Amino acid sequence: MCVNLVNRTVEVFDCGGKKNNKAVEAFVVLIPQIVKAVNDENIQEARHKIAFDLWEAANDEALQYRMSTFKPPKRAPEKTVELF
Repeated sequence: MCVNLVNRTVEVFDCGGKKNNKAVEAFVVLIPQIVKAVNDENIQEARHKIAFDLWEAANDEALQYRMSTFKPPKRAPEKTVELF
């Protein structure tokens, strides 16, 4: 399912790449509510909260002490996994 928040459209594709709108017909009533809930105000508020939380953590003496005394685990994973 591809939800385009800019154009406020929803497209549904099956594994073969063909459009398949039947899969979301039951949820058609909810889609405008979901798109409306994800608005710029909510995103901006979340960004401000994250920035404040980071600032608060950077100025927390107890957290600074714990991070300065952190020792990584002795055993590292044997195999690394690429996530990209």
